[in-house]
Amino acid sequence: MDSIRLIALDLDNTTLNGESRLAPRTRDAIERALSLGVEVVIASGRSRRSLPRDVLSIKGLRYAVTSNGAAVYDLRRDCAIHRLVLPAHAAGLLMERVDPAFELQAFIDGQGYASERYLADPGAYSPKSAVSVEYLKRTRRAVADMRGFVREHRGELDMLDLVLPGGVEREPIIERLKKEIPGVYVTASMRHLIEIVHRDCGKRAGVAWLGGQLGLIPRQIAAFGDAENDREMLEYAGLGCAVENAEPAVRAAADLIVPSNLEDGVAWGIEKILDGSERG
Repeated sequence: MDSIRLIALDLDNTTLNGESRLAPRTRDAIERALSLGVEVVIASGRSRRSLPRDVLSIKGLRYAVTSNGAAVYDLRRDCAIHRLVLPAHAAGLLMERVDPAFELQAFIDGQGYASERYLADPGAYSPKSAVSVEYLKRTRRAVADMRGFVREHRGELDMLDLVLPGGVEREPIIERLKKEIPGVYVTASMRHLIEIVHRDCGKRAGVAWLGGQLGLIPRQIAAFGDAENDREMLEYAGLGCAVENAEPAVRAAADLIVPSNLEDGVAWGIEKILDGSERG
C-alpha cells in the first residue's frame, strides 16, 4: 500500500464518543496526522451547519464532505467547493409517495430544517438521548409545514431525511425508494433515518472527488466508519476501518476493525497508520 495521505472520518458513533464529543486522545491523533502532512477530512451525514465545534476547532483541518457527499466544503474559506442538489422532480415524487406519518428533515446550503412538531418532542418519533435532542434543537430551524417547505424549495435541497416512527423497518422503504424515485442515492446512518441525496452523491463519491482534486488515488486514502452510509467509502479506500460497534455489513466491508468509538478506536487506528508510515 502507498503511504496514506488522506484520512476520512465519519463523526457520529465513529470519531465522536458517547456524548458526541471528541476525546483528547482522538484530538491528539488527528492533530499529529495533520502536523505530518496527512489530510484529515470530515466525511459525515451531517450538514455543514451541524458539524460540532469540537472538530471544527482542530487547527489544520481544512475539508469536510457533508450531507452524505452532497457538498464538499473548504472550511478555511467556509464555502462549498463541490455541491450536488437533489433533483426537483425527485423531491416532488417523494412528497407524493412518502407516508404522511414520517417526519422530514431538509437541508439547504448546509442548514437543516425540521417541523415544529418534531423539534418540540423528537423522542416521540424515536428514542433519543438528551444530547441528541439538544443537538437537533440547536442545528435545525423550525418549519410549520415541512411538506410545503420541500415543495417550495425543490431544486435547492442538499439532502432530504425521512424520520421513521418506532417499529418501522427502514430496509423495505429504502429498496422501494431506489426503485420508484429516479435520480437519487438512498442510504442510512441510523435505524430511524433514511437519507436521500442526488444519485451521484454518497460519502464514497465525495471522498473520491476530493481525493482527485488533491491528486490522490484510493490506496493513499484511509476511511473510518460505522454505518451503512460509510460502507461504500470503506470499500473504496485503500484502508477501510470499521469501529468495533459498526453494523455487521460495514464490519464485513472493512480491511481493519478498530476499537469502538467509546474506546478511542479512531485514535488507535490513526496511531497505527502513522507509526507504520514513519517506520516505512
